[in-house]
Amino acid sequence: MNGEIQICSNVKTGDYYSDGQCGQCLRGQKDSLKIDSVKEHTLKKVELVATYTEKWLEKGVYTGKFNQMNFIDAMANAGYYTTDRRNEEKHDTTSIKVFKLFQKFAQTDSGKKVTFNLYINDISKSRIEHLKSCIEACSMNLINVNVYYHLMDVNCFLDFYLCTYNKYNLNIKPLTLIYVDPYNYAMVDNAKLIKLMNRTYSELIFNYMKMDVQKNIKNETAKNKRKQIKKSIDDLGYTNSFNEIERDTDLLLQMILERFKDTKFKKYNIPFEFRTSTNVTIYYLIFFAHNYEGLKLYRDATWEVFKGDAYFRNTRNKSQLSFDFSDSNEENNIREYTKIAINLIKKKYPKEFKTDDEFYTFVITNVPLMDKHIVSYIIRPLLKSKRISKKNKTKKIKDVEYNWEENLNESE
Repeated sequence: MNGEIQICSNVKTGDYYSDGQCGQCLRGQKDSLKIDSVKEHTLKKVELVATYTEKWLEKGVYTGKFNQMNFIDAMANAGYYTTDRRNEEKHDTTSIKVFKLFQKFAQTDSGKKVTFNLYINDISKSRIEHLKSCIEACSMNLINVNVYYHLMDVNCFLDFYLCTYNKYNLNIKPLTLIYVDPYNYAMVDNAKLIKLMNRTYSELIFNYMKMDVQKNIKNETAKNKRKQIKKSIDDLGYTNSFNEIERDTDLLLQMILERFKDTKFKKYNIPFEFRTSTNVTIYYLIFFAHNYEGLKLYRDATWEVFKGDAYFRNTRNKSQLSFDFSDSNEENNIREYTKIAINLIKKKYPKEFKTDDEFYTFVITNVPLMDKHIVSYIIRPLLKSKRISKKNKTKKIKDVEYNWEENLNESE
């Protein structure tokens, strides 16, 4: 396990200091350690990312689809959160959750055919050192699990990763998951993130802090933050849109979705919304996939964590962390989304459709359903009620062509 902490020496970013480090990255080197108090939405966010990672590990390790698993946590925090002032009740941060998963699957991979690489970065020296101590405390010292620590500004780290680790090797079949979770939207240079996405065959999970944009885009007392938001929008390629977004900040989410989807390897996206107890949007955790497999696994993860809810909302009682996800709630969600999905399918495919990856992608990116729901709650009931008919005689449900036998009422 690699224990050295890499520091930045990027002369192109910020001022250049005599000790060889970038001035941008030196900002967090003298701060004192502060363990963040955890919020409900943070716990569920960490759980969602970890659940998605575990689903890829199950698919990859058990089927032999890849021989290297890379997880990049570009803004990692301190190792755990706490829920009380005495720091007694601790909750793992994303990097710790992923590290424990890596060890679990590394033990399963008895032939040591898969290498697990965890790339951790944070600008705060105290946080990265504390995180390192947390990982060492639970480490099994497995030879095929590697951890690489970095003490850098997120934008310097994105450059460093591309220059140092992103090397092409015919013998390596990697799966790379990139997680970027900024404290505010404009901290991340969109141009650098787009560059990484264009050069790395990966899945990306990006936290878009909508509340931060709404707070600062019109704030004349925070002109530097306004300037950073404008630069972020310009980097997306929407150079004349700042005034338009000032009037309607919801437009920025759509611009991010379209621009990141237009990178070399990314094709699909699913944004998941997190709200305050008063129903105000805090942020969207956006997943960008390069193919249907990743999309399907992420949708499966959202159902496992949220029982099909389209968003997560904090409870009003802040004295305890409680999550109400019942089985009946899950069934209600399936029934509601099924009605919406049938109407969308009818509009998209008015005469006939084929249940291939394109069809499933269309449904699960527009409606929070898993592909198994589409089979059980849409295809089979439509066949049974004779609203659709098969064009061929195969007994398979997937990759089959269907005809509509009647015009469905929009209200059904």
